[in-house]
Amino acid sequence: MFAAASQAGIRLHRQRPKTTSKYIIGVDSDQYSYYAKSDPIKASYIVTSVLKRVDLALYNACSSFLAGTLTYGDLEVLGVAQQMVGLVDNDNYRSVVSPEDRAYLATITQGITDGTTKIASGLKRYTSSDTINALYDSLDPTKQ
Repeated sequence: MFAAASQAGIRLHRQRPKTTSKYIIGVDSDQYSYYAKSDPIKASYIVTSVLKRVDLALYNACSSFLAGTLTYGDLEVLGVAQQMVGLVDNDNYRSVVSPEDRAYLATITQGITDGTTKIASGLKRYTSSDTINALYDSLDPTKQ
């Protein structure tokens, strides 16, 4: 499960029986560390969390404002390459995810960071309708 609901995802963790074999990926904060001491069994099912570092983006914007260098009306794209999006690498992640899979994910992250791996956007603002439709069609087994 991917609990893409910030702190609302913690409710999902509270609802889960402790005897399941399914894992959860948290979001926005290290949800494993949230439970690591209070409920280590529950924490053991939280493989990692996906962070969107809005806190750092806001901090950087405020710093730029105070320095008089903040520009207005300019779109700034922040993601993996800027270390504003990523996976939490904690003890549980390292125990659940194999070294080979962690290395593979690190390779993908490095490729995004250095620009050798391009991620297409599903937003029409950035990608043409033809390209988006081709991406959808490539995932549809009836159109292959």
